[in-house]
Amino acid sequence: MNIDIDSKKETRRTANVISLMLPARMYEFECSWTTEQPLPAMEEFSCRLLLMLGTIHPNDLQNYFGLNNQEREVLLNSLFEKRLAVINADGSIKPSSLLQTKSANGVDLVPSLTVFEERQEKAVFDLLSLQLLSKANYSGTRWGLPEIEADSELMKASQDQLCEAFSRQYRAHLENTRSSHEAQKTRLYKIGQCQQQRTLQVPIDMVIELEPIRDHDVRIIRDVSQKVGEARKFPLSNELEAKIADYLGKLKISDEGISIDKFCELFGDEVLKRYISDKRFDLSAWLLDRDRKKTGYGNPNTRALLGPVYLRNNRIEVERWLKNFLSESEDKKAGRIYWLPANVPLWADSGNELAEFIAKIDDVLKKSDNSHEGLVTLFPTENNDDYYHPRKKAFSQRLPHGVALYNASPLDRVELMVFQGYFAIAQFHLQPNKTSGVTFPIGFMTSDPDRVTRIEDVLKERLKTVTNYNLMWSRDKRNLDDLLDIDYLQIAKKNYNHPQPQKPVPLITYKNKSNL
Repeated sequence: MNIDIDSKKETRRTANVISLMLPARMYEFECSWTTEQPLPAMEEFSCRLLLMLGTIHPNDLQNYFGLNNQEREVLLNSLFEKRLAVINADGSIKPSSLLQTKSANGVDLVPSLTVFEERQEKAVFDLLSLQLLSKANYSGTRWGLPEIEADSELMKASQDQLCEAFSRQYRAHLENTRSSHEAQKTRLYKIGQCQQQRTLQVPIDMVIELEPIRDHDVRIIRDVSQKVGEARKFPLSNELEAKIADYLGKLKISDEGISIDKFCELFGDEVLKRYISDKRFDLSAWLLDRDRKKTGYGNPNTRALLGPVYLRNNRIEVERWLKNFLSESEDKKAGRIYWLPANVPLWADSGNELAEFIAKIDDVLKKSDNSHEGLVTLFPTENNDDYYHPRKKAFSQRLPHGVALYNASPLDRVELMVFQGYFAIAQFHLQPNKTSGVTFPIGFMTSDPDRVTRIEDVLKERLKTVTNYNLMWSRDKRNLDDLLDIDYLQIAKKNYNHPQPQKPVPLITYKNKSNL
């Protein structure tokens, strides 16, 4: 059966926002530029008069502009020096051959001045495709995001390769370093030396949208760009986007754990269940029905959720629910928020969106109760020797609190977030394209008591085998008793004989110290 789609705009939805770190390097070039500058107004009108009249006496030119003798001589000397006019034997002046040549297309076309300038230009090139990136301040940006490995050959790019790359892309460089008017008038004349500067990790954002197409398939649209300031974006080249796609294709996603149909059974999701056939989820049909408002759960206490909880529209909805709940009664106080990750390679790998979510939710909770504990991320860990969980590097700078839970059930594609006493979220990570490691969480958020209890029970079931736990980090120096309600989570008391590490390791390490 084919699906008729009336409007692509209506059915296209943002399903994820992923941030990655591109390997890059800054270079300094010795450049010679030519810039076309307009003539001063009086010189321009003098040229127009010469082109219209053919010849003109200096006294007539003086009278036309109302100049004194000295001003007349300054004007004439300027026209002669710029080779715009020449003097006749009778003392009159006429247009030079240069002026006549440049005005061959019409008398209104007056030449501009060509100015030569030498400048040192700093430019940033990625080390995947040698494409120009926007030059910005990259110091300390987005610690812990996935880093794409540099191309070993481009790490050793020759000076000729770099100069050729800059020559080919200098227009983009001008657009990012000059005003639009200046960029249009400027040309690259030649490049002298090229000096290598520092190595960088450049953050880029990839907005992923889904669009249903015929035969129950889904088109995945990726908009990859480098953010420049608060509003501007610097688009990336097709060649660089292809390199990023190659990186995403190498990411592996495990099929272990529950499937989408088991997810629906476990959490009583009768809506998502309607779109499952032969253990395959019909995302295209769900997107179309979502646009037609046919994916509701029958009451305002439960609503569908596509994409990570921190996506702007989802975050706004979470904020609204929190505010409504906390405003209903003065007796209600903010408690902990427990986040159980999904075992997918790009889980929560977002820079701005995740940071905005943390800040906004924290602000709502602070206004309701200054003693709130906030968001606590629970990281299941296989054994007691794995105190420094591999995700500590990725999230210790981006999530407020992280707790290691030893011997909890392994993570799978299920992601849970429980707002203790408020509401809960359950999502399953779909992988529409098997050649890419990008996933799209889909599920629901609910304040319905029965549904919340069901999600809480699944969370507790996955933690019932926990034998010990440790605080991996806390942004505001909270302790375990503040962050972990062991009675609520129904896990055993902490074994204080658990060996503690003798020497801490750095939160973040880099291959190249110049990144610091």
